[in-house]
Amino acid sequence: MKKINKGSLITGVCVFLVLAGLSSKVGKVDTKKYSKPVTKNDEKYREEFISKNLKNGNISLAVGQLEFYEKKYPENKEKIIELWKEVEELKAGKTKGYEEVLKRTKMAHDEVEGIIYLYPEIYDFDWGQNILTVYLENFDKKMKMRLIIRYHGEKTIDFEKVTFNIDGNKKEIIFKDLYYSYDSESDTKSLSGYDHTKREILDDGSIAEWADVKMKRKYLKILEEIASSRKTLMRISGGNRQIDREISEEEKQAVKDILSVYNYNKKRAE
Repeated sequence: MKKINKGSLITGVCVFLVLAGLSSKVGKVDTKKYSKPVTKNDEKYREEFISKNLKNGNISLAVGQLEFYEKKYPENKEKIIELWKEVEELKAGKTKGYEEVLKRTKMAHDEVEGIIYLYPEIYDFDWGQNILTVYLENFDKKMKMRLIIRYHGEKTIDFEKVTFNIDGNKKEIIFKDLYYSYDSESDTKSLSGYDHTKREILDDGSIAEWADVKMKRKYLKILEEIASSRKTLMRISGGNRQIDREISEEEKQAVKDILSVYNYNKKRAE
């Protein structure tokens, strides 16, 4: 009989556990996939797995495991009741937190296009505001997150990119990367008329310049890091000119709030 290599066996088990963890990214959990024991102490493992996911806020994954656990170990009534109680408390807490966040936002309704926008409370439609923030388009339907960076000053910048120093870590967003939409059928990129920087000369002669662009998934991590940072410096660059400033605590909170609403609704839709 061929001798089994212990190292290979351990590696195989580790790979299986990693793949099991990836199921948290799937919206609806199929409890059949949990029908086979994954450890010698399967019962204890499942209890710890459920508790860990509840602690991390992964409600759908925890519920999938708990439904199977309840069928397989019906004798553990006290533990089952305890875990379901944790699920309900987590759901209630998330709902309450979501409602609190919504109080710090405001809606705008484009009745002609039938689009509802959700903005952070601090956002002002006045061109004279210097701000970095995000907002949601089609809030009541298939949401899209958009980034707004607005500058007001005496000279033009001609936005090309924005560089962040987030607690000492440098990150960059290239505006041109966000201006184009991709058509998979024709394999071509086209410039969106809405997704580009704009400029307005105000009555007092000052300049208002801004970018209003749809966010790509790869840049969402940067927004999360800004929202949770201790200190973020921003540099807007374009042409031969650049301007630096620090992102305020109010801006960070606004980004955090919109991200929270976005993530909450995305999970509910799964």
